[in-house]
Amino acid sequence: HMQHMYIKLRENEMFPQVKTTLETDSFIGAFFLRDYGATYQVLNELKRRLDESGIIPQSVLEVSHSPGVGMIAMNDLLSVDKSGKNLWGKKRKDSVVLGGNEMVQRAKLLLTKQEEDNIKTRIISSVPGTTQKYDLIILNHQLLRDPKRYPYEIDSQISHYLPMLNEQGIIVILERGTPTGAETIGRARELIIRDNEVCQDWNIIAPCSHMGRDPLQLNNLNYYKMKGNKLKFISL
Repeated sequence: HMQHMYIKLRENEMFPQVKTTLETDSFIGAFFLRDYGATYQVLNELKRRLDESGIIPQSVLEVSHSPGVGMIAMNDLLSVDKSGKNLWGKKRKDSVVLGGNEMVQRAKLLLTKQEEDNIKTRIISSVPGTTQKYDLIILNHQLLRDPKRYPYEIDSQISHYLPMLNEQGIIVILERGTPTGAETIGRARELIIRDNEVCQDWNIIAPCSHMGRDPLQLNNLNYYKMKGNKLKFISL
């Protein structure tokens, strides 16, 4: 069943939707450790930079199809500080689990066990409205769920999440290291740079840590599928 998950991902380029207990457990077995590792690595780099600046995100929103993978990675990264003095999310931690009811139950099981002596995460099954504000938003493979809707779905998602950031807020976007993932990140980056109404002072850490155009961005997913095409793309 895990193998079937990999096949569906390769064919459709998007994570398969799950409903049953078996599908949910197969999804976790196939993707959780990989997503956890990638998220932990990115958050570890972010923590290094924030420690230097003294910024501590007080409110955190994490969105994924997996059972709270971003929040679990964040908790592990910061578990060295049992006093809670430097703990991210002291005021609020929300984990949006979009993988269905069974996935929500797995998230509750994992996070409850992990956070026995720490700040508890509120687990919800839908994305909050734009009136909710956060210091840190972590999006795990959430900007494009259907390649046929590129780039409009990315535009819609980014337009929803950017107003949810507090001043000096941080948005972390993780996508697969594929042409589709690279173009998704590139499009999101482009929109963030354009959106001066939300914030005048954006700083981009990666990819392309500047405010200019991404030289490898094509704005067309079909180019990568042409026979014999060996176009380069960013994969961190």
